[in-house]
Amino acid sequence: MKRSFALSNDMVASFLILAISLFYFIGSHEYDMGSVRHMGPGYLPRAYAIVGLILSVLIFVSSIRKGDRVSLSLDLSYVRAFSMIVIAISAFALIIPVAGLIPAAFVTVVIASLGSNKFHFKTALGLAIIISVLIWLLFSVLLGLPMPGLKGL
Repeated sequence: MKRSFALSNDMVASFLILAISLFYFIGSHEYDMGSVRHMGPGYLPRAYAIVGLILSVLIFVSSIRKGDRVSLSLDLSYVRAFSMIVIAISAFALIIPVAGLIPAAFVTVVIASLGSNKFHFKTALGLAIIISVLIWLLFSVLLGLPMPGLKGL
């Protein structure tokens, strides 16, 4: 299913730059700013975020002045796939400290598989089992990283 919007490519780009800049600006407040001579860990992210905010406004104003609007089409299946990937990454980040690497990888693969139009439950489960065990073997066993496969067992 496709929907059309009357936005220019520059407008879409300015919104994306604005969103990323706001993310960095908000995230940089957790770190000490420091001074110009002794920059803290939050100095450059905040400075880059401010530059990004300014650039996004300039790009947006420029696109309005041009006045060329192209009909962009958005395929909602891509939105579904993107959403499932974001949810899968978030689930991994939430599950790994609680349950360990194997369950986190398993849930991540299953959730990411839901984003496909060709989703099959048995295939997703098989793939999740294989990938979670291989990830554990690679990172915990072969590379020796301190990530337990299962926590609490």
